[in-house]
Amino acid sequence: MPYPTIYLLPNATHYGAYRTLFMLPALGLTLCFAGPGQTAYAQQTVQQVELKASAAARSGRDDTAAKVLIPHEEIVRYGDHQLLDVLRRQPGITIAEGKGKQPELRLRGLGNGYTQILVNGQEMPAGFQLDSIAPELVESIEIVRVAGADLTASSMAGSIHIKLRQKKATAESEWRASSSLQDGRLGSQFSVQSGGALASAPDWRYLLALQLDSSSVEQNQYSQQLVQNQTQNGNQAFWQNSTDSRLQLQQHNRRDSITLTPSLQWQPDQQRQWRWQLFLNYARPENTKQESEQAGAGMPLTSEFPLNHSIWAAHILTARQELQWEQRLNDSAKLSMQWGWNHFARDSRFRFWGSNPAAGLSEQRVVFADAKENSWRWAGKYLAPYSEQHVLSLGWDSSLAQREESRDEWDTPSLGQPQQSAHRYDASMRKLAGYIQDEWTLHAQLSAYLGLRWEQFVAHSEEAGQFDIRQQNAVWSPVLQTLWKADAQTQWRLAVNRTLKQPALAKLIPRRFRVDNNNNPFNPDQLGNPGLRPERAWGLDLGYERALGEDSQISVSFYRKWVQDLMLEHLSLQQGIWESQTQNHGKAVIDGLELEGRFALKEFWENSPAIRLRSSLAYNWSRLSAVTGPDNRLPEQARLSAKLGLDYTISPAWKMGVDAAYQSSERYRDTAGMLSLSGPRRHLDAYLSFSAQAHSQWRLSVNNLLQQDQRSADYFQLTERRWSEQTTQASSRQWRLSWEGKW
Repeated sequence: MPYPTIYLLPNATHYGAYRTLFMLPALGLTLCFAGPGQTAYAQQTVQQVELKASAAARSGRDDTAAKVLIPHEEIVRYGDHQLLDVLRRQPGITIAEGKGKQPELRLRGLGNGYTQILVNGQEMPAGFQLDSIAPELVESIEIVRVAGADLTASSMAGSIHIKLRQKKATAESEWRASSSLQDGRLGSQFSVQSGGALASAPDWRYLLALQLDSSSVEQNQYSQQLVQNQTQNGNQAFWQNSTDSRLQLQQHNRRDSITLTPSLQWQPDQQRQWRWQLFLNYARPENTKQESEQAGAGMPLTSEFPLNHSIWAAHILTARQELQWEQRLNDSAKLSMQWGWNHFARDSRFRFWGSNPAAGLSEQRVVFADAKENSWRWAGKYLAPYSEQHVLSLGWDSSLAQREESRDEWDTPSLGQPQQSAHRYDASMRKLAGYIQDEWTLHAQLSAYLGLRWEQFVAHSEEAGQFDIRQQNAVWSPVLQTLWKADAQTQWRLAVNRTLKQPALAKLIPRRFRVDNNNNPFNPDQLGNPGLRPERAWGLDLGYERALGEDSQISVSFYRKWVQDLMLEHLSLQQGIWESQTQNHGKAVIDGLELEGRFALKEFWENSPAIRLRSSLAYNWSRLSAVTGPDNRLPEQARLSAKLGLDYTISPAWKMGVDAAYQSSERYRDTAGMLSLSGPRRHLDAYLSFSAQAHSQWRLSVNNLLQQDQRSADYFQLTERRWSEQTTQASSRQWRLSWEGKW
């Protein structure tokens, strides 16, 4: 059977996206000139409100909601070219990596849908990757432990809110050029930003940012798989090896991308403001993989194709557009609205070659898989300080996401008949939410935040002639947060809230996601579950903070989550094929303790060097009711993590910094009969910058200086048979030299 030619060209889907992309700015500018007329508002009141908000943004201590604020200067301090490397160093955040998977961002040790990622207040479409956002494009990052009612309740572990730059404080243009070296492979990046006020129209401000990125990474992984059967020798039972195999995996990942981020701001007067921003990223990733298996002496091979290689390549277009309108009213009230549009389009091609010379078997598989998702959002908020003690907010949030997927597969085995299959999937997600919140200042030392959010989710997915699924869920999410200032340096926080975790649309589709080779308990086929329900949880947070100086502070916080309808993987063997399906299983209790500290040495010793220290320690644990202990914990939950950072201003021209992170080894059971382990992880980053002139500087940085390999193991046991797999994934350090400046 002839194969279709694999060539990667953007299809008509992308060109339709381009047309829509450039039509919306015209609509936004039309709405600008149609804005409401000027409303009387005291100039002095406006200035006071702006100054108060700016002070709160700098410190975060006066906010009733507990959050960590990361400003732009700290985001670009190490010269990272990926946002994941910036977030890796922040308190409470861990990155899960290993077994060739994409890195997963986690708060309080939890990822996989527990941690919510927002960009300018919006959730990103499926398939969106953080590495498409350069650190230079980010104005600030907020790590929110307990979200307010104005944010979606889908943030059980918390939210990471990324705010893109929309304007520049000065008219200077910034540029940055860098080159990296990792495993003998070169990467490069170039970015430029320019902004300011239009000379002919000073009430118009603009920002234009462009980034070009090319990276190449090599991954090497080694695994040993062992299968043992139980045999009887009289009255004594013992385990005997039935298979013993070693797998070597080499994977090369390459990614080239271009990102364009323009924004416009129009402020005709002190009462009215319009903002428009576009985020456009086009990426061309390519992953090539080679895998080989060797059996132990006298042992059979475990996989169907011990020699195999594959290639996956795609064109990915991610676009995000946002239009904001803000109107200040009498008595310091404010009305704002936001219109948003997200677009994701992926054309991917996959080809697999597998062979088994000993058995005379071979197979080739070609898959064309395309996906397109569009989402629209309309949100609004009315804020009114109706008394000196109360600031009331009312708002709504509505969105519609539509996703289309197609998958065409051709299988040609050396024995048997060629097979061809074609699937078309359609899915949609509608969200509607309304909320009310009150920021209540009881007196100078005590403030409270009361919020109530109602949120409804309607998911629909179908395949012609196969299935038609519709699922609707609604949740009421009350929020209570309090802040008590015992004195000028000491304050306490208490928060109670209700959150949920929505199942991904792909988990609801009742079709099989087949693995290409070596089906086993650790690498099963995946089945969707149309009856999957969201997890719901009540949360309690308690925090203590003490200021030791202007730039020095310590804090301690404790949290507990009570989770019901927990989503866990159910493993089964059907007709010789291992299958895994996500199902709702019982309840869970999640606890955690977090300590953080920031210290500027000059605030304690006047003659000390200009050194600033950052430290954090987090301990997380959980218990599952549906899984027998010990180690019945949530999958891959980071139990203990510690971080220590140092920034040293050697002289006005020279600066350096070091950041170390540690994550303990883990043991957990989330499936009956399954035990998973992972080794400890140590990470060390450093940078040195030199500024010979006022408008330019050189920066040398190194990521993953320790270059520690990642080790993990999985064990699964039935009555008379057990499986084990031990994996080592090689790690590599990355050197980066950058030159940046302004003009």
